[in-house]
Amino acid sequence: MEIPLDVQDQLKRRAAMFLPATNNHSRIAFAKIAREHVRRLVKSVQKDTPFFFVTLAPRKYAVPFHEAADFNVERLKAWARQKLEGRSFIGMVEAAHYPNLGLVQGRTDKTVSWHAHLLVWGIREFELKAIVDATNAREEPLIPYKRPAHYKLLTRKEVKDQTLYMTKAPMKEHFVYPKAEEVVDPETGEVTKVKTERWKHKKRPYRRVGLAKMTVVLAKYCLDQLMFAGKEGKATYDAIKAEALEPYQKYERARQQSAPPARARTRRVPRRRTGLQLSS
Repeated sequence: MEIPLDVQDQLKRRAAMFLPATNNHSRIAFAKIAREHVRRLVKSVQKDTPFFFVTLAPRKYAVPFHEAADFNVERLKAWARQKLEGRSFIGMVEAAHYPNLGLVQGRTDKTVSWHAHLLVWGIREFELKAIVDATNAREEPLIPYKRPAHYKLLTRKEVKDQTLYMTKAPMKEHFVYPKAEEVVDPETGEVTKVKTERWKHKKRPYRRVGLAKMTVVLAKYCLDQLMFAGKEGKATYDAIKAEALEPYQKYERARQQSAPPARARTRRVPRRRTGLQLSS
């Protein structure tokens, strides 16, 4: 698969200041900044404050691959905020590629599951469990018999590690297969394998074509658009965004002092900008 030229521009080191979600350099810098600000956050709250890592991945936000690039992440973010009922959190929207899982029964198509990972605090575990249980009772999972929502309690050290995890670029694609079990014919004694309704889930590192496809899917987003927050997490999100955009703001100040407006570079943000304009 050939990556469009405007998307190829996003992959260059000099494009990192625009925070494209496709750029490895911007991903690494953004993750380090996020980890540091989350570390400060953890240090600032009471030592007995529990932190949780929550994943929300309902089927309704999974789309056929050919529709994935047009998905509106604001829908998912608004739904996640509603589910957390005004709690403090910092989260990140992510896209997971399922090359052999279709959304129509009996069809094997390519599917992209848009989902959210969140660091949640300021809530007691039984309260969070009630939210997660209610979500699982109401929402349909993408993979049968899996939970669309789950959480785990984190240690203080794990909070920083999970921050890196949720800000990383997609590294692996997902495959699902129906589990089989052996059935013995009572008359002949012949053993055969029969597919069951249970599924097994495997991951593998992206290969070149799959990585190129997901690069195109993520091309319209910047990292500050994929991150979102609620309540006390908003201040940390604002600090992360401000520091991550410092190189861009510095560039803009220098450009305005020395270059005519017609030569401006623009950050690639949907509705605000149409593409990265990088001179050779």
